[in-house]
Amino acid sequence: MKLLRNLIATAILAVMPLAMTTSASAQTFNNGGNGCSVVELAPLNKAFTVSGNTASTTVQVNGPATCKETVSLASWNAPVNSPNFRPFASQSLVAKKTVTLGVGQHVLSIPINSACAYQVDLVLGSRATNASGTADYTPDVMMGYLQVFNKMCTITPPTPPTPP
Repeated sequence: MKLLRNLIATAILAVMPLAMTTSASAQTFNNGGNGCSVVELAPLNKAFTVSGNTASTTVQVNGPATCKETVSLASWNAPVNSPNFRPFASQSLVAKKTVTLGVGQHVLSIPINSACAYQVDLVLGSRATNASGTADYTPDVMMGYLQVFNKMCTITPPTPPTPP
């Protein structure tokens, strides 16, 4: 029994690096056809690095010299009193931008509000939000994201004015 358990454990450990490598590989997206594609160079859920109040990511546009690919970035703060970024439709938009890129590697940056939990998204196309203006994207456009839960977002009540 102990030998069987050890064999199963060894088999699982041998396969884990393969499974982890496969899930972390970059996805290729094609926005305009003509042999062009754009690739987010980091794993889906770790697409951004953060320095100060700026999040950055790197993408690669591949294809003929005339290729152009459009991507959008958006940064959000989690819904008030949410422990897990949901509902996505209740996140507060901090910043958004859309860029059209030629062939080559590009570093893209966007401001974030790190005062409380935040999310940064990289999406295919010219819409930095979904059709309803929220962060509830469909899988066919979601290229990468980062969620950082540093502190729950709350509303600070206004300070009452000092009486004269």
